[in-house]
Amino acid sequence: LDGAVVTFVDIDELRRAQELDPLSLPGKTSAALLPYYARRYDQAIEHSRRVLELDPNFAMAREYLARAYVQKGMHAQAIEVLRAGGGVSDTNPRLVATLGVAFAAAGMTDEAREKLVELQELSKGRYVSPYYMAMVHTAVGETDSAFESLRKACDDRSADLRVFKVDPAFDTLRSDPRFDDLLRR
Repeated sequence: LDGAVVTFVDIDELRRAQELDPLSLPGKTSAALLPYYARRYDQAIEHSRRVLELDPNFAMAREYLARAYVQKGMHAQAIEVLRAGGGVSDTNPRLVATLGVAFAAAGMTDEAREKLVELQELSKGRYVSPYYMAMVHTAVGETDSAFESLRKACDDRSADLRVFKVDPAFDTLRSDPRFDDLLRR
């Protein structure tokens, strides 16, 4: 997986960006992306926590901290991180989806499905990538709906698809032939 991660992030460019602007929160959070997608969750957690020490409400760091917690089975911590965001989790589609995934992982499927409804409501006022809905559908075991949302994301040319091949959120779909079909698209 490490080689697949490098396809969308140039490590040298990431290091150079951090050298040029060592206080950049997006730059610092990007350092959590590589270990997250490489399944090195402890490192992703460490990087995300460092960013949140600088800005406790920085959404991108909250998202990747929560996602790493979910992958480690630390569901309560993931939910806590997302709920502590001062309301930002209620309007940020990425965080709404991540909270839905955390709820599903914790066995709270009704709450996870409520997040799908919230994403649909948010999409009435602005673009919400179907990729986020696919994440929650996958987490609650709605495989057909997940693939339908992923096909819509392909049709929309969603930028989020750049990590689809390595995103742990879709690990349970990898054995389905539709996964490879989507990768080819």
